[in-house]
Amino acid sequence: MADDLPYSDEEIELSESLRRAMAGPDHPLTAAQTARIVASLPARPVAKERVLWALLPAAACLTLAIAGALSGVVPAQVRELTIALTVGNLVLSPVAALALVWRRRLQHAI
Repeated sequence: MADDLPYSDEEIELSESLRRAMAGPDHPLTAAQTARIVASLPARPVAKERVLWALLPAAACLTLAIAGALSGVVPAQVRELTIALTVGNLVLSPVAALALVWRRRLQHAI
């Protein structure tokens, strides 16, 4: 039913404009044109990461586990596991820090 209605002048003009634009030659943009388009785009805001807030619960749990292991209240197996986790955490912390720095540099390089 909608096809039976006559086209408005604006629709006809738009259709002709699109037809003329599509009939033109297709040339790729030059580097200068691309640079102008990119420069005219607004900068995208980068969300700030809250790394310290994410690490705070893990640090609190680790502190509680170490305090429990050192208090002598927990069984020997739990104490050994806690010591192993603490040593593993201390060994892997520099690796995790390097991974975070590398990721941050990679994000800013792009």
